Amino acid sequence: MSAITAEEKTFELDGLTVRARWWQGDTEPMLAVHGWLDNAASFDALGRCGLTLLALDMPGNALSDDRPPQATYNIWDDLPVLLAVADMMGWEQFNLLGHSRGAMMSMLLAASCPARVKRLICLDGLVPGSVKIEESPKQLGDFLRDAQVLAAKPSKVYPTLDELIALRQRTTGMNEPAARVLAERGAAKVDGGWIWRADQRLKGASAFKLSQAHIEAFLRALVQPVMLIAAEKGYAQYPGLDALTDLIPQFRRENLPGGHHFHMEESAVPIAGLIREFLATQEGAL
Repeated sequence: MSAITAEEKTFELDGLTVRARWWQGDTEPMLAVHGWLDNAASFDALGRCGLTLLALDMPGNALSDDRPPQATYNIWDDLPVLLAVADMMGWEQFNLLGHSRGAMMSMLLAASCPARVKRLICLDGLVPGSVKIEESPKQLGDFLRDAQVLAAKPSKVYPTLDELIALRQRTTGMNEPAARVLAERGAAKVDGGWIWRADQRLKGASAFKLSQAHIEAFLRALVQPVMLIAAEKGYAQYPGLDALTDLIPQFRRENLPGGHHFHMEESAVPIAGLIREFLATQEGAL
């Protein structure tokens, strides 16, 4: 990988400060959306491969502000943030790159605003888990319970940064260097040790989840070229994935070795190569 470095950027969005890393490589730019409890550093390895991407710390994560007390972290709540950042960058149309939960968010945005999203690239994620309609009351109840409990829950303090990193390794399956990269941005020093800098409310249940029919409707609405790069030990094993992706009009899928954070590990270089190739294709040529 090259010695490319990122520029830190700050966006002020109606009282909410959102931080980002801006990697200026030699490709078309992408707006990069990280996964659950990750941060902008999730895309460092791809940025060092020469991709041009604006990697955000989504609200509630790392260096960005938490949402106000009465706000929520449902999967669609950050879609206006993505559009606002694109507007501030002067991007009438833009490419979206999402990992895991960020890929799910990016899919919803691409389907909902096809005139804004030029291409969609998903890393080890595509659709949120569905809920049967009859389970919706329980889902909302879980959200209300979690919102009350998590609002007052303090972050766990770890005596050393290494202990925090070791926990991230155990819970995510990523290797130590990848976990350390995320921790260098996402951990904060406090009295008595270190905490993971994330709003506790991010750990709560969603107020509402899409049904299978909702998900299928969104996939059919993806008119732009879509590429899913799946980890062989991760999303490639998602039940019913082929049936879901058959609904996408312009779709390409690649499987690569590794686990869920493969874009931060050994598969970063081949992933960057696939993305570079995909961005060079003409719309409708897949």
